[in-house]
Amino acid sequence: MLWSSRLLKYYIITTDGKILSTQFRLLSALCLLAKDMIEQQLQNLYSQELITFETLSKTSFEEQVESIIDTFIVQSLTSFRRTHQFIIDMLQGNQLQNIFLTNWDLGSPTVDNSYRIGGNPIVVNESGVLCSCDTQSTCTRSRLINVSKQRIFSGLVIGCLPTFGLRLSTLECFYQQTCLTSLSYFFNSSYLPSPLNSSIKSRFTPISSITIGTMIDELFIESWQHAKNYSNYYSICSPSMCRYSYVARNSVVYLLTTFLGLYGGLTEGLKIIVWHSLSLFWKVREWIRKHRSVVRPINDTC
Repeated sequence: MLWSSRLLKYYIITTDGKILSTQFRLLSALCLLAKDMIEQQLQNLYSQELITFETLSKTSFEEQVESIIDTFIVQSLTSFRRTHQFIIDMLQGNQLQNIFLTNWDLGSPTVDNSYRIGGNPIVVNESGVLCSCDTQSTCTRSRLINVSKQRIFSGLVIGCLPTFGLRLSTLECFYQQTCLTSLSYFFNSSYLPSPLNSSIKSRFTPISSITIGTMIDELFIESWQHAKNYSNYYSICSPSMCRYSYVARNSVVYLLTTFLGLYGGLTEGLKIIVWHSLSLFWKVREWIRKHRSVVRPINDTC
């Protein structure tokens, strides 16, 4: 719809349609890139093991899983944003020219400039404040041009580079049938796309103020969902041996009964031991007395 005529003579004068087409082709590519990156990150997460010195309680297990998931989300978002921002900074810093001439306008070579091709930065002045693409990457214009026609469409802007315009645009127009129809007519296209379903709830609301750049930075993810299964964890990591200790303080009643028990036991035990010891002593003494040898002197008679 947006690419419009393929004839070479109309290539330049219908540039805005081609720029928008490029921006949303880039959106599709970034969406697939985010999907592939998340799948790779999930594979790395699944390959990790939870190792502990002892079996965790249910509360500790859930807290640790939540911590792991939170770290995973932060690292995934940070890694994608860092890579994307690096590309943006590289494009802005190197001032690379693009086929649509949205950041630099090439001058015509003449005899006066020795047939050198010069370049002048594109300057936007829609809000009354000059914005030059050589110093700022956030310069945008919302007024689209097609030959002699000009019109503003909700949420669609052209930036210094397609990636900049995409990040600063919104999807507002794509939720409105009238806007999509007008966009098709504006670029002389017979294709009439259907609007996005506005009844589907999204955390990226309101659509009119959430930029596509925000959705890119969030990896286009509506919500992060995960489940914790402590029963499965415990069945795999259940301990083979349990050891526990406790400290108990004896009561006064317990001490008293224990003392009386010991006293009674010692009393009866001593009685038995002393009685049998004395009885044995008397028997041994009697036996020795009976078997004692008597030595009598013998008188010799002459």
